[in-house]
Amino acid sequence: MTEYEAGGETNIDNGVLLCSTHHTWLHASEFTLTMVNGKPWLLAPPWLDPAQRWKSVGYTRATMAG
Repeated sequence: MTEYEAGGETNIDNGVLLCSTHHTWLHASEFTLTMVNGKPWLLAPPWLDPAQRWKSVGYTRATMAG
């Protein structure tokens, strides 16, 4: 995912649904979010996860759509 401020597109392929609290938190944190096949993955900062393992979070867009 590329943030709009960094030149990212505003389309469904470059977006994830977040509540306002988690949206603000993500921007203020050192975490990284990416999408793989429509599913969000989160990477914690090295001080929290020295092994730098991506964690699957949430659901795929297809699952959410029903």
